[in-house]
Amino acid sequence: MLWSYVKNDSFFNPKLAAVMHQYFVQAGGKAEFYTPESFDSDGHHLFFGHNGSDLWGPVVEKYLSQQVPADAAQ
Repeated sequence: MLWSYVKNDSFFNPKLAAVMHQYFVQAGGKAEFYTPESFDSDGHHLFFGHNGSDLWGPVVEKYLSQQVPADAAQ
């Protein structure tokens, strides 16, 4: 999984998001945690906000490219 929580998200406090991720991983979950500094006036709008994909797009692309098994890329 790729978890993304922007530091200026008005719905999810960054500390809470980090703790949720920590417990998820400690329980056996596999997740990367991505925390951009901020997005516009409220990071909660990152994925649907104007130009938000400029911030998350490269991170998602890199993450997805790492998920393809080596033998499947042929």
